[in-house]
Amino acid sequence: MADVFYYSQASGSANGSSEADAYTDLQTALNALSAGDHLYCKRHSSREGVKTTNLTLTTNSNTNSGNIIIEGYSTTPGDGGMYQTASPVYFTGEGIELRYFDVDSDDDGSTAIAVRGDGSVAYRCKAVNSYSFGNAFEIIDSIAIECFAKGRVTSAGDQVFSCNRGTMINCVVIIDSAAGSAGAAVESNAGFRFDQIVNCLIINEDGAESHVGIRASGSNSQAQTYVNNTIYNFDVGVEFVEGPNTNRVSTPSAIYGNIMYSVGTGIKCSQNSQTNTFSLNAFSNAFGSITTA
Repeated sequence: MADVFYYSQASGSANGSSEADAYTDLQTALNALSAGDHLYCKRHSSREGVKTTNLTLTTNSNTNSGNIIIEGYSTTPGDGGMYQTASPVYFTGEGIELRYFDVDSDDDGSTAIAVRGDGSVAYRCKAVNSYSFGNAFEIIDSIAIECFAKGRVTSAGDQVFSCNRGTMINCVVIIDSAAGSAGAAVESNAGFRFDQIVNCLIINEDGAESHVGIRASGSNSQAQTYVNNTIYNFDVGVEFVEGPNTNRVSTPSAIYGNIMYSVGTGIKCSQNSQTNTFSLNAFSNAFGSITTA
């Protein structure tokens, strides 16, 4: 377990032992990490990285040594400043924590920030991508807390934020005003494990068109929990693409305490091939400027 440093402008020995001797190549610093290490990434005066070069970390850190932490800062380690890069972040493994990272991957096809693995966390991170099919933020078996994602979507299968067997708390997700006529702000993969989306602000800047706030996809749906979210300016606020599978109705989904304003349809169960509606429970939601609740 060690504190490790990255700063592109460091002029020391580049072994990561201090800010003066920090690694000057971020991927080299990531490759050197072990379970329990804490990598501090100092922000440069301009955004670093290349949008076509992913930053990768593949490891399982679920040992007694603790999580691997990758954290941005501005002046002093722990000051909450964000490290800025154009390189997409692709972290796969258990027990990885990404903190204070600001990724703008422009129109690159790779997801700007992807965190995948049990016990992994993205905290106060920002992901922006002008790619036409979304791909701003993705979590799998992970949690995103107080994160921001903004991107464009074009067709029905696109999304800005992909939540797959994950948890989102206090996040902001925005469909950019330059988006096309369809797609979702949040894709909630409703299969195998459940998703939790809590206290999030979900906004469409592009007009209602055929956009969806939260789209629950998957034909073998586990329980979904969507609580205390604000969903604004969509054709559909929350859509279940399928009804619950018959072998999943014992684990009900809860859509509770959400505010849906300026949406065509508040909550919709499309029932494409699974026609059940039993175990979808919506209660104490508020609707305003809406066509169909």
